[in-house]
Amino acid sequence: MEDECEFELGELIEEIAITEPTINEVKAAIEHLKNGKSPGVDSITAELLKAHKEFSATILHQLLEKVWKHEKIPDKWKRGLIIKLPKKGNLIECKNWRRITLLSVVGKILGQIVTDRIQNGVDIRLTNEQAGYRKGRGTTEQIFILRNIIEQATIYKIITINIKLV
Repeated sequence: MEDECEFELGELIEEIAITEPTINEVKAAIEHLKNGKSPGVDSITAELLKAHKEFSATILHQLLEKVWKHEKIPDKWKRGLIIKLPKKGNLIECKNWRRITLLSVVGKILGQIVTDRIQNGVDIRLTNEQAGYRKGRGTTEQIFILRNIIEQATIYKIITINIKLV
């Protein structure tokens, strides 16, 4: 019996947009950026792009179209600036430092567009019962229901429970 969750990779790829990013995707990615974060090596902050979204989106859209057409990502978007931040304790010991990598905000916009496209392409293939690792859904309610079923089965001494796990 063929599993209904199985699908060909080719089918999934056809459902994921591979066209140049749209202006609306760029605007959505700009909106998704978090304020108050340090910029990467290009010194562009989320606040700078959000200050005038229409203008920023237009300029970035033109830039992302060129990147998409030529299939070449600028080197600054690939580089990260590693910063050490102190933790509590003796700062002479390495274990009392943590590292963060500051990435290009414009590179994050392209990454967000690609991530959104992949997520949307996968989401349409998943069943409604699939809750884990999906935006706006969680497994808490499903675990609660399953625990209730097991509890009822124990109380009424039901020997077998047929549960279809999707």
